[in-house]
This record gives sequence, C-alpha cells and structure tokens, in this order.
Amino acid sequence: MYRSLAVLVLATSSLASAGSETKPTSPELQQAVALVDAGLLRPLASKEHERGKFSRARPPAAQRRVRPLELARDSSGKAFVAFAVDERHGWFDESEGEDKWVKDQILGCAYLESREVFVKRGKAFHPAAAKLGKKTKAAPANTCQTTVVVTR
Repeated sequence: MYRSLAVLVLATSSLASAGSETKPTSPELQQAVALVDAGLLRPLASKEHERGKFSRARPPAAQRRVRPLELARDSSGKAFVAFAVDERHGWFDESEGEDKWVKDQILGCAYLESREVFVKRGKAFHPAAAKLGKKTKAAPANTCQTTVVVTR
C-alpha cells in the first residue's frame, strides 16, 4: 500500500511541477511552456505511471521542468520556441537547489501557431508522440532549424 502511495505522490509531483520551476517573462515563452507541459510532459507522466511495478526499465523522473531557450523562426518563416526539459530522479530535498537537476534530458521545439511539439531523436526532430512510444516519421528538415532569432 505504501509503495503505491509513493508512486502516486511521485507521479503527482511530476505533473504538478512540470513547468513551475521556471518563470518565463514573455507571453510567447509562457505559451510554449504550457504547450510543452500539455502536449509532452503530462502524457509522458501518465504513460510512466501505467508502467508495471516490477518493470526493469529505469524508474521515471520524480520531477521535470521546461526551460524555454529561444524564440526563433525557421526557413519557412514560422515562429517556434526551442526548449529543454530537465529532470530530477529519486528522493531529494527542495533545499538542495540546482545540484540534483539533470539538464537537457529532452530537447525540442514548440510551434505556437499550429500548437505542435517536436522532440529531438538523433539528428532529426519527431512529433512529441515519438517520446510516448508511438511510431512517427521525422519532421521536414527545416523543422526547428533556426534562421532568424526573434528578440523581444
């Protein structure tokens, strides 16, 4: 009983704190964090929660956070926000600060207009569903490739 309660608490903390650690200032960056949280982190946390308790797979992250990196445009002129997802594993104390965060565990970009999220797999970008175990084709070559950095 206590083990299942601990798993539930870890899954809940993973969901609750997905984007709460960073405080982006511009509305575009805030939208991107919310989009990545809804389109990638929450489905990933619920998939990991369904894993069997005797699985040999690596235990899921206890906490994840989204860090927006830059607001840019690709070669077709579409605006996107590049992001990185940091993770914490195991038990930790909030006073430990940044030491327990493992940076850049997931890299990708979010297109705000089309509400699409892409993650990097190897050298190519794939839709976020690839991280959930679904078969996907690589996105076009200009996806998430910066040509112009937008400053605000």
